[in-house]
Amino acid sequence: MHIAADCIGYFAVFLGLFSYVSTKRKPIYIMKGVTDALWVINLAMYGMYTAAFINCMNIGRTTVSYFREDKKWAAHRIWLPIFLAATLISPILTWAGSISLLPSIGSLLACFGYYMHSPLALKCFVLPGTALWLVYGILSGNISLIVGNVLNVTSLSIGIVREIVALKKTHAKSEP
Repeated sequence: MHIAADCIGYFAVFLGLFSYVSTKRKPIYIMKGVTDALWVINLAMYGMYTAAFINCMNIGRTTVSYFREDKKWAAHRIWLPIFLAATLISPILTWAGSISLLPSIGSLLACFGYYMHSPLALKCFVLPGTALWLVYGILSGNISLIVGNVLNVTSLSIGIVREIVALKKTHAKSEP
């Protein structure tokens, strides 16, 4: 069972390598939604139900975020409190000890990040949340989750550096 779960997890890792390197919001959301769906399967197969439940919510959150600029229903202010509340409730519903708090807190940070208009702000909120998921993977012994989050931290860091460099170039051009 874990071999199949790891295969799915490694496929999610492969797709996730390109998630945060983009400087555009929509490609980030598309890749995030696909990888979250794969992680739901991986985590459920490992019996990590808090994380699987959170990833189900993440798919919904990512979908709403994707459409937020184009669709009136997705731009409604009610979505952020709904996703924050669901994320806060998730470890209660699937409690497996204090370890259940790690993916929940990580996802709370991501909730705020995915409501940022700036790709840089998005990445800056998601980075510490990803670090919490990394610790969760280590404590749970899910190797594909560990590998995925190490690579996500790396990808996010590269994305942040790219954004900062682009901002500095833009700022340098606008100076007299």
